[in-house]
Amino acid sequence: MEEELVMDGVLAQDATQTASLWALREGITEACSKTGVAYKYDLSTAPSVMYQLVEEMRDRLANEGLLKDDMSGEVKTVVGFGHMGDGNLHLNIVGKEYNEKVKQVIEPFVYEIVGELNPLLSYASPPLRPAHTQPHEGVPSRPNMAWAS
Repeated sequence: MEEELVMDGVLAQDATQTASLWALREGITEACSKTGVAYKYDLSTAPSVMYQLVEEMRDRLANEGLLKDDMSGEVKTVVGFGHMGDGNLHLNIVGKEYNEKVKQVIEPFVYEIVGELNPLLSYASPPLRPAHTQPHEGVPSRPNMAWAS
């Protein structure tokens, strides 16, 4: 906040508050998955460009006609949340259903934009595959989610 990267924030003061904040964070992922198919990306980035990555992805999907203001497109929403302290961005692109065209618009763009905005950093996740075909080891397969593998 001192560097004006964020306008407001919350820091847990005890274990109860930590648990409450963690529950909120987990709720974001759950909400995305209940809304549709969640294409999930775990990206390393400079905190100063975290939200720019979300905006760039929204713009790209909108320009391709996949994301519409009324949620009638193949993509319902793009959500970004993460850890300002370590520059970890969880980028979730929520689609109506798994769609190869959506994936092709996302990839390799998501990796390229991370590289352009962060020339000294790299992405943390490999390409995603539908959960029902290749679930992440140890994670139960869920037909409405996509996992990094």
